[in-house]
Amino acid sequence: MATKVLAVLEQKGHKVITVEPHYTVASLVRVLTVNRIGAVPVINEEGRLVGIISERDVIHGMAQHGDGVLALPGRAAHDPRG
Repeated sequence: MATKVLAVLEQKGHKVITVEPHYTVASLVRVLTVNRIGAVPVINEEGRLVGIISERDVIHGMAQHGDGVLALPGRAAHDPRG
């Protein structure tokens, strides 16, 4: 039986978990873990979407910066320039 996206969203609800640009990677990881999600939108002070950080971004950040990435701003995991 095929499930339609609308049916999934109706069961999931409409609450969207977001983070702010100043969150550290460690804080982002906690948000992902506590909420059992794989990615989180980054919203600025004006409420605009400025990025999305995923588990994969965190892994790439760790590969580039080691576990020190956890203390860096979230963009270090998302942006290869750090």
